This record gives sequence, C-alpha cells and structure tokens, in this order.
Amino acid sequence: TILVPWVVWSGVYAVGLVLHALRHHQPLTASLEWRMLFYGTALHLWFLPFILAANLAAVWLTGLFGRWPLRRVVATAVATGAIVLFVCAWVRIRGPLGPPFLQWLFSIPCIPLGVAVGRAIAMGPHRRPTLVACALLGAAIATVGGVHEPWVLLEWELLRRFGLGVLLVCLAAVPVGRTDPVTNVLIRNTFGIYLVHPLVISLMSQCGLRFDSAWPQALLVYTASLLVAAGLHRTRWAQFV
Repeated sequence: TILVPWVVWSGVYAVGLVLHALRHHQPLTASLEWRMLFYGTALHLWFLPFILAANLAAVWLTGLFGRWPLRRVVATAVATGAIVLFVCAWVRIRGPLGPPFLQWLFSIPCIPLGVAVGRAIAMGPHRRPTLVACALLGAAIATVGGVHEPWVLLEWELLRRFGLGVLLVCLAAVPVGRTDPVTNVLIRNTFGIYLVHPLVISLMSQCGLRFDSAWPQALLVYTASLLVAAGLHRTRWAQFV
C-alpha cells in the first residue's frame, strides 16, 4: 500500500523528467542524483518511504509500551515528541542538509506525537481530558515558537507548525460521532491528492496559469487534484492512490 504506489508514481514522474530533458536538449541523466534512491523521481515522494518507516517505528513504540495504562503511554509519547521536536528544530537550522534528509527531520516528531494522539483517541468516551491536555501542550509549543529568542538558534517555524498541528488535530478528535459524507470523501482521496498535486501544478504552469496570490492557486490545485484522485479511484489505478 505504500512502496508499490511509490514505485509507480516514481515511474510517472520519471517520464516527466525525461520529457523535460528532451525538451531542453539535456542528457537524460541530468536530473538524476543518488539521493533519489531515498525519495524517488519527485521530491514530494519522499513522504512515502518515510511513512513506511514511521509506521514501523510507531508499531515498535506501541510494543515497547506494552501493557502500560493509556494515560502513561500518552504522557511518555508526548514528552518524547516534544524533546524530539526541539532537537530537530536545532539540527535543521545547522548545516546544509539536502533532500530528503531535511524533510525527514521535519517529520520525525510526528512519530511519537502521533502515537500520543492515537493512544489518547483509543480511550474512547474518556479521551476528552487527555486530548484537551495535548491540545494545550500544542498551544504552548506554538506560543514558544511565536515569541522566540533571537539568540537561541532553533527553527522556530517548525515549533509553530507542530504546535498548531497538535492543537488542531487534538481538538478535532475530541467530538465522538460519525464522520460526515463530505469528510469521508476528502479523507479517502487525501493520499491521491498528495501524489498528483505536483503534476497538476506542472500542467497549470504549462498552460500559462499565473496567480497573484497563493490562496487562489492552492484552492484550484486542491480542487483539481481532488477531481483527478477521485477519477483515478474509479479506474485500475485505485490501488495506487
């Protein structure tokens, strides 16, 4: 479910690299580099091998916690995630890191923090206090990122993004109930949207579409990518999106 789509879409974007090389009279190997072995033929594909490793790490962490009470698991995972986040914010601002290693450092804190949120949700009807506590921690991290000290060399933007992300995810997970049909459609097509959106952006650029603001472009790219992903779900390509 992860590696096969990664290989398939690496092939799709490899075709784009070949066409680009032919169009600009460049060697076919001009756009290739050894680091593509870790992320594929398009930079955004780095996420697929990463989430495979992240899933394995999450399973390992869950097994490590064993029969711990869920609240203890959440507290330990949150503390670990916060420490990892600050370490990554410290490392990313030092030394030149090429793709996909810079992207990996951006996302590594998702593993322990994701375990924390997942275990909190597993509490069922009793999850609200724990999720609210995690949300408050996210707000605190975002606040720290917003009132940073210039003499401390950290990537403060990373703290703001993760803090806000934890806050929103935890608050969204507090209500208990069924997901509405529109949200179900968006969830089902999220993976496909991620895979095809660079292709959509490239086609829009080839058609000469230009935007003065990022918001209209983001809305159009998202909508077009959603339509493409939903269409692919009705074909044999469904297994790859």
